[in-house]
Amino acid sequence: MPIKITILGSGTAVPSLERSSCSVLMETGSACILFDIGAGTMRRLLEAGRTISDVTHIFISHFHTDHTGELASFLFSTKYPENLRRRTPFILAGARGLRSFYEALMGAYGHWIELPPEIIEIKELSNTGGDFLDFGQFKIETLPMRHIDSSIGYRLTSLDECCAVYTGDTDFTENVVELARDADLMICESAMPDGQKIEMHLTPSLAGQLAARAGVKKLVLTHFYPETESVDIEAQCRKTYSGPLALARDLMTFHLEKKRNSEMRRIIQEFLDAYNAFDIEGMIKLLHREIVFENYSQGERDIVVKGIPEFRGLAENSKGIFEKRRQEVLNINFTDYEAEVQVAFEGILKVDIPSGLKAGDTLKLQGKSLYRFKDGLIIFLADYS
Repeated sequence: MPIKITILGSGTAVPSLERSSCSVLMETGSACILFDIGAGTMRRLLEAGRTISDVTHIFISHFHTDHTGELASFLFSTKYPENLRRRTPFILAGARGLRSFYEALMGAYGHWIELPPEIIEIKELSNTGGDFLDFGQFKIETLPMRHIDSSIGYRLTSLDECCAVYTGDTDFTENVVELARDADLMICESAMPDGQKIEMHLTPSLAGQLAARAGVKKLVLTHFYPETESVDIEAQCRKTYSGPLALARDLMTFHLEKKRNSEMRRIIQEFLDAYNAFDIEGMIKLLHREIVFENYSQGERDIVVKGIPEFRGLAENSKGIFEKRRQEVLNINFTDYEAEVQVAFEGILKVDIPSGLKAGDTLKLQGKSLYRFKDGLIIFLADYS
């Protein structure tokens, strides 16, 4: 499964209109995962199209307030009856000491942030060595970072082996290299510019050096203090890192998926773009010469065509039925060289059809399409409605 990553907070404890305190959202499958929950996280979560009730996991990198400052508010908001009614159980995880940290919050706020035990599960991870958790849809590996006693970095690996790393706050340490080895993307703190380094934090060139040694495929710098805004931190990072680089901004997004899946997604979208535009030649160029197309209505197969000439004839006939038409992808699941695509269809009829709809009427359907690929082309396509 791919990973969608959204930077919710690229800043620090220093108030900023542009940068919330630290938080990153990662989504894979049905999991909605927060890494850190600094001030501004819940608002940014809404701006990213998610709510607190969607969150399935919260991983804390360490117990400083710019990484945990909105946890009490998150718990308090979760107790709102409507939120609690819709809330599925979630996991709160962090280094050893997390339970004591949580109990200290309870001591300060009392029952106002106390959640039913069936709603929240607390997991403590090692802050002296590596740790590992398997949640089915994704796996988490951790290593201690060089910041404070509770500091750990996270490596998330999805079912299709996509990998993203979040360092949290750290100084230069070999554990970053080990944790991020060959990762598809690393989100790494770069608190201050070169020449203004502060203890227990990184600069752009140091972050770049760690990323280069780890062989990460893309580096995202984050956790920017105001001092970074007036210098060219990209150029500083380029002294030590030559790979793809991004400077985090709030609500910036990244998508990770295996190259093969990405290529299948591209072909499917190109095919549907051509379909929506009645571009038959644009569709044909994406088909294998041995293409088989099948259509199923209410579970019964009612159309089968084989080869390019038969498919072209079907496409020409379909072109005469609709004035306008559009298929939109709702979701894609990949398995090997196959993709199952959930689609929504809407078309305006050019002619009357046997179902009773008349020319000018709008036909709306939801269904799925099954694509199989060979030699980089579509060799089998089945539509189900």
